[in-house]
Amino acid sequence: MIDFDNNYDYWTWIELALCLRAETALINKNSVKREKSINLIVDALNSGEGLHKKVKYNIHLRFMSGEGVEWGNDESDDDSFYLFERNLIYLMKLYKLKAFGGSSDYPLEKIDHNITNTRLYLKPLIDIEGIYFFSPFH
Repeated sequence: MIDFDNNYDYWTWIELALCLRAETALINKNSVKREKSINLIVDALNSGEGLHKKVKYNIHLRFMSGEGVEWGNDESDDDSFYLFERNLIYLMKLYKLKAFGGSSDYPLEKIDHNITNTRLYLKPLIDIEGIYFFSPFH
């Protein structure tokens, strides 16, 4: 596993991959793998000294309350390339919220509902264009 070394250029994507790993572990009823995935993220949150840790923790709390999560679909923008990327990132953020059990602002029912809707939105785009049409897959 790749350890966190305060480089968010790559850690953001590793964190989201760990959230996907936690989701697949949940589906496969592998609680050990799920817990390990979440603990790796928590370890990154707990790294650093005093103020640095506090800032990361506050950012995490704001994220858990939904700050920076809602993207929605702008129907006036017909660029499927852009919409796919934006919704894929939104989906990954939903999986992160779910990995941490949701919050009062984002209960698990709302997260699951939004995951389902976002997946339903993305599927036709993939079926029409194919996954390799979209960044980062092309």
